[in-house]
Parts: sequence; C-alpha cells; structure tokens
Amino acid sequence: MQQTFGIRGTALAWFQSYLTNRQQYVSSAGVKSVSKSVSCGVPQGSVLGPLLFSVYTAPVANLITSYGLRHQQYADDTQIYTAINPANRTQVVSNLQECLSALRTWYAHNNLVINPDKSESSLFATKQRLVQLKSLGLTSVSVAGHTVPISDKIKTLGVTLDSTLTLTQQVKSVIQTSFFHIRAIKHIRHLLSESDAKQLTTSLVQSKLDYCNALLYNTSSQNILDLQRIQNTLARITLNTPLHSRHTNSTLATLHWLPVKQRIDHKMACITHTVMNEKQPSYLLHRIHNYEPGRSLRSSTAGLLAAPRTRLHTSDKSFTVAAPAVWKSLPKELRNTQSHDSFRRGLKTHLFRVAYP
Repeated sequence: MQQTFGIRGTALAWFQSYLTNRQQYVSSAGVKSVSKSVSCGVPQGSVLGPLLFSVYTAPVANLITSYGLRHQQYADDTQIYTAINPANRTQVVSNLQECLSALRTWYAHNNLVINPDKSESSLFATKQRLVQLKSLGLTSVSVAGHTVPISDKIKTLGVTLDSTLTLTQQVKSVIQTSFFHIRAIKHIRHLLSESDAKQLTTSLVQSKLDYCNALLYNTSSQNILDLQRIQNTLARITLNTPLHSRHTNSTLATLHWLPVKQRIDHKMACITHTVMNEKQPSYLLHRIHNYEPGRSLRSSTAGLLAAPRTRLHTSDKSFTVAAPAVWKSLPKELRNTQSHDSFRRGLKTHLFRVAYP
C-alpha cells in the first residue's frame, strides 16, 4: 500500500490495525474452540475484502502487461484477452500460455492458486473466422497445466457472452429469470396495492431488463422483441389489466416506463454524458472523439462525436460506434447540458416523447 499506492500516515495505520493481530475460533452448540491467530487473508464478507484483495493482487497487472496482453480484474476474477488471427495463432497462443504459466508462479509465491476447474476460455469472432480457427486446431488452451477447452459462451459479471456476440444467450437467460419472478408475482398480485406491485416488479424484473443493457445496443430485432414482451407482461400484471390487452403502449406510458429499446438508448446516452463531462472511466474516454469536419460547417458547434467507419456488424455494437450514434440522435440543447441530473431528466422526457408520440 505504501510503496505502490502511496498510502501513508493515519490511513496506513488504520489498515495495519485492521489486518494485524486478528483471532478466529469455531463455535458449535455453545462450545468454542481454541483461538488461533490469523496470519493471512481478510475477514470474509467484509466491505474492505474485495478492495484489499485487489490491492494485494495489483502486481498481476504489470505481469500481464509485460507479455503484451490486456486484462480486466474484478476481485478474484482475472480476465486476459488478446487479438488473434489465423496467421499468428501459434505465436499468440504460445505467448498467452507463457503468461498464464508466469501468473501461476506468481500466485504460488503469494499463497494463492489458479483454479483450472473454474477457468474458461472463449473465442469471439464472426462465424466464418471461428470455423477457420477451429479447423486449424485452436480448440483449447493450457491453464496451470490443465487443458481448458474453448467454449462457445462464457459468463462474466452476470452477463452471458456468446462467441459471435449476438447476446442471444444473455437475452434467453434474462427471459427465463424474469418469467420465474413474473409467475411468482402473479400469484400474489391480488394481495398487493398498485404502488407495492410497481415497486416489486421494478426491483425484481425491471432491474434485470436494465442490467448491462447497454451491451444490447444494435442487437437483433428479435432480441428486442423478446425482451419487450417481458416488459409488456410485467406492465399488465403491475396495473392488473388483462394479459391479452392490445393497449400495451398506453399501459407502459401510464407506468412512465420507457420501452426496452429506449431504455438501452437511455443507458448508452448516460454513459456517454459521464465520459464526456467527467472524463471517466478512462478505458472508454479514449474510445470517443469530438467531431471535427474538414471545413467550417454548422455541425462544427453541434457537440457531436466522430463516428468511425466499420466493416462488420459486430463492430457496430461497440461503444466506439454506439456512443456517437446515440449522442447524435439527441437534441442539441440536451447534448449541451452539463449537470448529470438535469441531463437524465431531460433525456427521459425526450425518449418518452419518442416512444409515445
């Protein structure tokens, strides 16, 4: 903490006091075991646990970077990724496995271990490229001496990513979980007031429709339709209207709920506003650039973002493409709003008018 992160004085003393001279024992049926000193680790379930673990494993970032690879870390979940093509596949896989081997050694020296049973690997590409790479023998990678087969999908932070990034598996997962809660709410709906039903459906189901929904920008119309059906059913149950009612838009408008597509645009616009005005997070900031035409035009002062050219539909789903497109669709006065709270209020009003003209 002191050498790497510059924590000193009272703050460092707090952490030192928190981590040292801890005792633990086991209690069963009122009988306590002998107390033992805790020489490593942090209290499980503590608020500081994930933060302290991240501090402890911070050197992993430098190790991975030294191999020219990129990574993401969240608590004890470390993801390493790199670009690959048929021409350099052998070199890339070899470099990746050397990094994993070095990572295993680092963990061993620091009383940690990689769990191969919980390790996953996946390829993200077009269908044609996936077939090409697999035909060349790229079907697995070695992790801590164990062979980990390349999977067609992986789950990260609650989001299921399929190998072609259609997000169809994620949508199916959301639908399955949502219907489970919808059926349960339906059974007790007659016992709830409208305000309680709205609070319950919003917290249990609407939150699942909104979780990481920015990833669904430019997804298939079928995925949007499937999610919209969930929201429509949820709205009817909330207001206790017939499930086969055709006045879906009026039901959603009464609840002041934006449809699924507008909710995705809302999330993307809010993220873009935060990045542009607060310059955070840094990994998204360098993905967007202000629009600067080659000659003087009225659009020069419109506060637009440069839209890159793409060749693949998969690229059109990226933040680099999505942010300029959503930002351009907003009114100029809304784009010029500095306050995040004012922006969110104005954005919902704008999208509400778009959804229910």
